[in-house]
Amino acid sequence: MDKQPKRPDPRRFSARGETGNVNRFTPSPSDLRNARRQTIADRSSDKFREDSLRRSRIRVNQYKIKKKRNDRMKNFLIRAALSLTLALLVFGLIVIVFFSIYNRTETDAPDSLRLLLSGTDDTSTRGKRVDVSRYYRNGTYYLNVTLLAETYSFTTTGDKYALRYILDTATGDNLLVRPGSRMVSVNGTEVFLAAPCVRDEEGVWLPLSFFNEYMSGLRIGFSDKPEWADNLQVSRVLLEGEGSKKVFFPISLKTSSPRACDPLPPEQGPVD
Repeated sequence: MDKQPKRPDPRRFSARGETGNVNRFTPSPSDLRNARRQTIADRSSDKFREDSLRRSRIRVNQYKIKKKRNDRMKNFLIRAALSLTLALLVFGLIVIVFFSIYNRTETDAPDSLRLLLSGTDDTSTRGKRVDVSRYYRNGTYYLNVTLLAETYSFTTTGDKYALRYILDTATGDNLLVRPGSRMVSVNGTEVFLAAPCVRDEEGVWLPLSFFNEYMSGLRIGFSDKPEWADNLQVSRVLLEGEGSKKVFFPISLKTSSPRACDPLPPEQGPVD
């Protein structure tokens, strides 16, 4: 009986017929190339994901930084606007207070007013009730310069457009006024009035504050006694002596030393 050839043990051969361990598979070169490509692709994919995450983190950080910068700028602009608004309000308040003080009168206008005007020798005092509307105009007390010139013998020249009052021809003290103007010339120096010069049928009027500031030798003001609060008194300032030997301060203007009078403007019409 013929012997059957002995079959090789399949466990000793690989799929390619080579000996080896059981079930051991040796990849082909193409499989190896594919595996390497897959590995590279996986690694590339991981790197891409890492790069994407890194770029996302960078964008988020940049957004946060930009947002913080914008918030800081917004807060700065808000604080600047509030500061500017507050500064403007304070400035406006200061301006209002300044003009309120500047145009403020000594007291509220009384219902009636009595003028006490002392003569040149300060003995003949004339007291009379006067029209409050003439002495108190638009919140400012006025005094009649024409009346003072007549009482204390000031020399008056000019016309209805410009009048000069020469207080003393020896010293040259003089006052040039223009009705309707807030500027007067005191010994040649222009000064600003608290209210405009006024002229009416009774004469020329200047704010009471002008006399207290620029004129010396006269005491002008209201009585301190409550019962005489409506008394406006104009009197001479005593230098020395008593009775008939009284010596008074000369009436003058408190500015720089007097200079020669400037010429008056050309006459433009007759005096009213």
